Amino acid sequence: MRAAVRREDQAGGDPRIAVTEGHGRVIDETARMAGGTHHFLRRSWYQAGGGVRARTIVGHRPDGSPFAALPLVAMGPPMLGMNMVPGSYWPFRSPVIAAHAEEGELRTLIGDPQSRSALGQAWRIGPVYAEDEGVRRLAAAACAEGWTRLARPLGTTFVMDIPKLRASGGWPTRSAARKMARLERQLMEQGRLRLRFVRGEDWDDRALDALAAIEAASWIGQRTDGSGAKFLSRAQRGYWEAVLADPELAEMLSAAILHVGDEPVAFSFDLNVGPLQYGIAGSYDSRFARWSPGRLVTWRHIEESEARGIERIDWGSGDSGYKREFGAVPGSEIVDLLFVRSRPLAAVLRGRWCGGGGEIDPDARRLLSRREQLLIAGLATAAAAASLAE
Repeated sequence: MRAAVRREDQAGGDPRIAVTEGHGRVIDETARMAGGTHHFLRRSWYQAGGGVRARTIVGHRPDGSPFAALPLVAMGPPMLGMNMVPGSYWPFRSPVIAAHAEEGELRTLIGDPQSRSALGQAWRIGPVYAEDEGVRRLAAAACAEGWTRLARPLGTTFVMDIPKLRASGGWPTRSAARKMARLERQLMEQGRLRLRFVRGEDWDDRALDALAAIEAASWIGQRTDGSGAKFLSRAQRGYWEAVLADPELAEMLSAAILHVGDEPVAFSFDLNVGPLQYGIAGSYDSRFARWSPGRLVTWRHIEESEARGIERIDWGSGDSGYKREFGAVPGSEIVDLLFVRSRPLAAVLRGRWCGGGGEIDPDARRLLSRREQLLIAGLATAAAAASLAE
């Protein structure tokens, strides 16, 4: 085992590392010291999904202030010793790293014997953004402590910089404004249009019922098994109800719901952190597809968000057209990270995890222990299950 690098500060003494059961309030305390775009990484963000063998690796400075919290749940069968950072929405499966955390502190966090035991044979962070500063620093510390980092690309996010577009005359474009006005006029012929904006104390059963009804009438509810929905099933809805039970997260989460008459027909569901808005989900009633209600509710939500001080909208990966139409451009690369303790095992897993695929070399397999060979099979199953859940 590599010896952990210890940090001596002006207060004297070393960082204290502890592994606690569950996901406790120290996560909230650490989140307040994370970068401004990561203040939503609160314990409810991790607790909502449940998970087997939930625990948290916590690092405290000698003065008692936390500098990092690494929430974990089991990934795959517990006997394989794999773990992952959970999270309510898949681009943000990030650990909580204070902005002031230092390299030596993070190496101590990863290198501590308690941490090594809790992390197991392999652990996953992701999907996350490639330039996530906290993840980058923690990954560097892990590599310095002997872990092998494997990364697989999962796409590119699209972002809209509202002040920049305003300054260049790119928002709203005349053609987009005319198109939205025309669609809105046509949709009004079906009934009176009403927009409801929900956040904070406005979250109630009526709002969640509307989101679920829209998903039930959407292509996801009508033509798929519904696994891609957010509110359709009791379990999916319960997931977000658990997150919204945290008043601070309820204030950060918002929805714009478009009604035609008394009927909800489209929504946009988002996470707001300071001047940044992350798009989580959107859906619309397929019966109204010809009038593009999804675009209309997004259009009006942008206006409402800008009025609240939102300057940048991150719509995640994938582009079905409306993102570019509204001025979004490619932003961050999204990656899924796996850290593996055994170097021979990492060499075998590299092609499969990073996208190379192919058969495992028989000579390389013979170098692995029986447990490591089981881990290869278990990792494929666990990754597929996690992707399905996301």
